[in-house]
This record gives sequence, C-alpha cells and structure tokens, in this order.
Amino acid sequence: MFILDNSQLMSAELQFNSKLVRKAASRAVNRAGASGISTANKEIRKEYNIKLKYLKGHTHLVISRPSDINPTAVLKAKGKEFIAVKYFNPKQTREGIVAKITKGQSTLFKGAFIVNGKRLNGVMMRKPGKGMRIELISPTTGKPYKSQFPLMNVYVPVGVPILYGKPSVVSPTSKKINERLRIEFNQQLSYLAKK
Repeated sequence: MFILDNSQLMSAELQFNSKLVRKAASRAVNRAGASGISTANKEIRKEYNIKLKYLKGHTHLVISRPSDINPTAVLKAKGKEFIAVKYFNPKQTREGIVAKITKGQSTLFKGAFIVNGKRLNGVMMRKPGKGMRIELISPTTGKPYKSQFPLMNVYVPVGVPILYGKPSVVSPTSKKINERLRIEFNQQLSYLAKK
C-alpha cells in the first residue's frame, strides 16, 4: 500500500481548496501505481522469461475513493501457485519441450508436447498410467489438482503473487512509486489549478 505524505497534502491545502487537492492526490496515486506495476513487471522479466501479457493480466490497482482525505492504493497480484509452461515461450524438440523459465537457463520437460486446439492448448503431458503416480498438490488447500482429460498441463512451481512479493521486485517498485508520487502530485495540482 502507498499513500501521499501528510505534510505535502497539508501544505497544498493552504494554497488550494481541499476538493482540488483531493482530486490531484487521487490522480497522483493512480498514475504512480501504474508506474509501479510497470516497474514490477520489468524487474520480474529481468529474472524470469515470462510473457508480459500474462503478468499484466494478473495485476491491478485497488484505489480508494477520490473523496478520501488521503487516497491510498494497493497493488494486487492474483493467480495460482503454479504458472503453465506455455507462458515461458516453449519450443518443441525430439525429447520434449524446452522452456527458458529463468533468463539464461533452459529446462527440458521430457515427454511433453505442444497442443493447439479449441478445448485444449498449451504444453501437455500424458497422464501417468497404472503403476505411475505424479501428484501436483496445492500448497494452500493441500488437495491434489484434478484434470478431466487424459492429458495434463505442465506447470512451473512459481506463482504470480510469489513473483511480485520477491524482495528484488518489491524494493525497486516501492522506490519508483515514492519518486513518482511526489512528482505526479505536483504536476496534477498545477494542471488542475490552471483549469
């Protein structure tokens, strides 16, 4: 969560009416938050070879109402504990699928193949037969994942919320948001005052 500095708001309210200050603060928080999401995505993609479209589809800002005295915003990342391999630019080989999960390191998924269909698409593996057992258990519920097809998706045990919570992502994101928040607030205040 990030908010504007109270001293900055109070000094602005001495010069401008409070409605204008609240509107400028709300816009500043919104723009700084969007900048924070871009920074977080950039930091994740420095380490992981994940598609930007996937990351953008799993993040959003929750912003308080503009009528609040000090508007706040929370950057939320949603998603499962696992990410499908299809989001890591997989390549088909004779032995299976090769995907670069982290930058500079390739991982081979033996026996996996790419399926492009209407009902099924992505990187798949055949379900194990009798005598073979592979369990993919959810860390939150403790229950195994179920699949209704004789094929199963191949996943990487790293989730979007985990990626956004890494210290290597949180630190530069917070720094960027705090920098942009001050700048955006002053810009929005001067813009709205001219109107």
